[in-house]
Amino acid sequence: VCVSSRCGHVIDPVLRDARVFSLCVLGPSERVMLRRLSDGTLLRGMDIFDGIAIERLQGGLPAVASSPVALECEIVRHIDLEADHQLYVGKITSCRVREMMQAAC
Repeated sequence: VCVSSRCGHVIDPVLRDARVFSLCVLGPSERVMLRRLSDGTLLRGMDIFDGIAIERLQGGLPAVASSPVALECEIVRHIDLEADHQLYVGKITSCRVREMMQAAC
């Protein structure tokens, strides 16, 4: 899995030091989380998971409980593009997939 991050974003040192990350699919019902993640300045000094139901994946990383898909990844490469973004390449170490009920048409 390849993830891009804006250079200087508050998440950069967290990724660098932890060497792991989790990815979750967020649906339209997760408006609060989407709003918190869309503005990086809100991350400073606040727990973005405050008030959001989370669960721990197999390796202990947090994931949004209502997410239909969650991936746990280990960083295997960091690519500095010498531009405004950088890339993190992660090897998927575990995943969680839930069946979603589809609304009748």
